[in-house]
Amino acid sequence: MQSSRSASIATRLPLAIGGLLFVFLGAMTVTLYVVVRGAAIDVAAERLERVAAQIAALLGSSAQSRLSTLQRAAAQPTVIDYLRTNSDTARTRLTNAFADAVERDREIVGFELWDASGTRVLEAGGLPVLEPARTAPLRAGLADGATPMLGVLERHGDEAVYPIIAPVRSNGEVLGYLVERRQIAGSEESVAQIRELIGSDARLLIGNTVGDVWTDMRGPVDAPPVPVGSQTDLLDYTATTGEAVFARATPVTLTPWLLVVEFPRTVVLTTARRFLASSAVLSLLFVVAGAGTGWALTRRIVVPLGRLTDAAESIAAGKQAERIASDRNDEVGRLAASFDTMVERVEEGRLQLEALVAERTAELEATNRELEAFSYSVSHDLRAPLRTVDGFAAVLTEDHAAQLTPEAQRSIAMIRAGAQQMGHLIDDLLTLSRLGRYPITLAHVDMHELARSVADEARSSANGSAEIIVHPLPPALGERLLLRQILFNLVHNGLKFSRHRDVPRVEIGFTNGEGEVIYHVKDNGAGFDMRYASKLFGVFQRLHGSDEFEGTGVGLAIVHRLVQRHGGRIWAEAEVDRGATFYFALRSSE
Repeated sequence: MQSSRSASIATRLPLAIGGLLFVFLGAMTVTLYVVVRGAAIDVAAERLERVAAQIAALLGSSAQSRLSTLQRAAAQPTVIDYLRTNSDTARTRLTNAFADAVERDREIVGFELWDASGTRVLEAGGLPVLEPARTAPLRAGLADGATPMLGVLERHGDEAVYPIIAPVRSNGEVLGYLVERRQIAGSEESVAQIRELIGSDARLLIGNTVGDVWTDMRGPVDAPPVPVGSQTDLLDYTATTGEAVFARATPVTLTPWLLVVEFPRTVVLTTARRFLASSAVLSLLFVVAGAGTGWALTRRIVVPLGRLTDAAESIAAGKQAERIASDRNDEVGRLAASFDTMVERVEEGRLQLEALVAERTAELEATNRELEAFSYSVSHDLRAPLRTVDGFAAVLTEDHAAQLTPEAQRSIAMIRAGAQQMGHLIDDLLTLSRLGRYPITLAHVDMHELARSVADEARSSANGSAEIIVHPLPPALGERLLLRQILFNLVHNGLKFSRHRDVPRVEIGFTNGEGEVIYHVKDNGAGFDMRYASKLFGVFQRLHGSDEFEGTGVGLAIVHRLVQRHGGRIWAEAEVDRGATFYFALRSSE
């Protein structure tokens, strides 16, 4: 009998404490992981955009240089002479000049010389003749005296080749076209430099905007598995190498090409996953410690109470009860001594027992308050490791900034932000837990003056960029400090969700109800879908992502608790992207 009762309390209470800690710490860990993961993706997106733009600019500059070089070559007298005379001497000189150019520049794989109709009259390099489908756009692009231009990439064996065409003019007349065929490839040194710029784990791809030929500057490769030509945001896909990547696509100026930079997703999310692993281990330690402490406390209470319960049940069944011997000097020990006296005086002890039960009930309530104080202390002790994380991260930033890369500094900044966010969350939860014990002294409160004070403070924190309108408000019956907290949370909530507007606006007003005053705080912010209005005032319930608006998800829960303690009610109305209005009704002071 005793073992079954011990299992009921001594086991379930520690499990309940451990379960609550597990849910609380698990929710915080997942929330912080989502925040860290989103920040890591944002940093990767910014880096990819910057690097892609830099490399595209380098390629565009290189294209401009090659176009200018070929235009100068097209203006050489040897080229003009051959197109005019078609003599063997001019042909020989031109063929030798082409051969020398191919010999000097390993990226040049051949030349072609076309007459004015686009027919090839001379070639060097042995590449297949450009197909009509390729030559027509090139010739059309040079009409009416246009500048030289680059063509699309073509695949020839293990090389990606592209043409550059320049008109050959003499006295304003187009005699023909000089075409240079080049392979798009980089030396080991240039490829290494580019990889150092974008990261050793990144991959650089160049391809036609039509998407038929792609290269990694070492040879032709498969095209990205998603259509990148129309995408301007961060791309997330599985690359042809089988690796999950984030990518950014950018057009290359003066060319019909696209540049794509791929970065492995595992590298981007490594910091977030390490944070999740360490947080999970730390949370597990807290859960185990909390459950163990709860077990130890309940054992000290349950074991002697179990013996006492057996004796009481024996008396209730009409059996002779055994004496309860105890050498403890606390309340439980005194209870055992009193029970022994009760056994000796069965008749008079029955009346004394009722008074004693009432006394012991008060003592048990005191014990419960001690357990509540213990839980409060455990919550406060959570701040210590957070301050340690934040402090050491600050030391790294302040004392070792010169040895840290910009990426490392950004990572440390994100660690500090996460630790500080968790500290704010603990503060909010402690505030929420204290609300049930805060004494309320009802008095007439000047709500208009209170709202103006909150509005002035909010304008100061918003640097004067917000418009806060306070209409005349009737007084309320309540606790001034708690009513101010209600207005403070609702006004700052409105400003937070309105900050993306040109002029954030919050309006405080009221309407009269039956025996109550309905105050409201209205904003012009992001609003929300009314289908999810029931989740507004729950702890950790958020209707917007943490990457859109910061917060711990506790502020509105605090408001809800304060309104309830005043015997009032609270609700909200909103439309997506058209603002929200929060109402709270209090008893009329009249």
